[in-house]
Amino acid sequence: MKKKFLILTIPLIILTIITGCKSEKSEYDKMVEFGQKYTDAWNSKQPEGMAHFMPKMVS
Repeated sequence: MKKKFLILTIPLIILTIITGCKSEKSEYDKMVEFGQKYTDAWNSKQPEGMAHFMPKMVS
């Protein structure tokens, strides 16, 4: 009885860990992506590309 319980429980635990660890994007990945886009816009030397990263000015 105890052996059947372990045989059923262990794969369930492993599956839960695997699916729980897989997230969409971590905060680090989002920051890296932002940094790459910012760098690309900066290096393009086109002001309209950088305007996307500038805060909106409220008058």
